[in-house]
Amino acid sequence: MRAKLKDGNQLILPEEVVAALDGCDYVDVEVKENRLVLSPLRQANLDDVYEKIERLGITEQDITNAVAWARRGDGSVAPGS
Repeated sequence: MRAKLKDGNQLILPEEVVAALDGCDYVDVEVKENRLVLSPLRQANLDDVYEKIERLGITEQDITNAVAWARRGDGSVAPGS
């Protein structure tokens, strides 16, 4: 199966490839042994994000501290680093 690389680095994928992506809008692209490897990226839903935050043990206070640190903009090290 062939794909065409057009001006502006646009890659035109065959319809069969796009259909196999099952409605995915984004792909991760990496080069392995001089080959392009495309992996579909699925959008995480909000519940997935909340579950990960909980798994990592991030608290509301951690977020408050991180926002305050980021707003300072003085180049200091982030809290908890």
